[in-house]
Amino acid sequence: ESSESATAHASRRRSPRVTALAAFLVLGAARTEERGGFTHDPLRPWIVQNRSRLVAEGLTALAAYAQAGRPPQGLRPFGSFEGWSDFVRSAIVWAGFNDPVERTVANESGADPEQEAHVRALVAWRELFGSDAITASDALKLLGERPQGDRIRDAVIELCATQGGELPSARQLGVKLASLQGRIRSATIEGEDRLLAFCRAVARQRTGVARWRVTDKGRV
Repeated sequence: ESSESATAHASRRRSPRVTALAAFLVLGAARTEERGGFTHDPLRPWIVQNRSRLVAEGLTALAAYAQAGRPPQGLRPFGSFEGWSDFVRSAIVWAGFNDPVERTVANESGADPEQEAHVRALVAWRELFGSDAITASDALKLLGERPQGDRIRDAVIELCATQGGELPSARQLGVKLASLQGRIRSATIEGEDRLLAFCRAVARQRTGVARWRVTDKGRV
């Protein structure tokens, strides 16, 4: 490869637009939505508006990494996301940016009541409903049959931050689950660390009512 071509690749992979794409690729995983100070702030609307250009920039960066022989970056494997870690994550680090997974671990190492409530709710929901997809309304009906002080009931109350030990409304619970959709958390299940997330199930009927389940993304 010529020095001119290598310089071009380096320029492309250090582009501010690629920086934004790197943030886009790890939105949620690295809790980017809780950070600020971006050149384009708020970041998400700008990403949506410039999606085509960002995809092209991102593919350029990935192609440059592949052309360089995909040199190992010495990164610790990330759960069941080996393919993403070996290529996309490694390309981000190779391009000179911070490891998005290490940022996630650092964020999650400190005490965060909202995050802890999220984890407890994931574990409780999985325990009560398994892998079944259920509406917020139906979930609340079952939770309403459980006694005051019940661990699973309390996990949902804590998640929605309702007052007086009362269960949230179906709308409150649905809005909260939608805000957490796809956000992966590490939780201990039967002595094993698993990656869990609330996910909206594909609707079987056109009722417009969301059904929610906890999906298991694999071991940490």
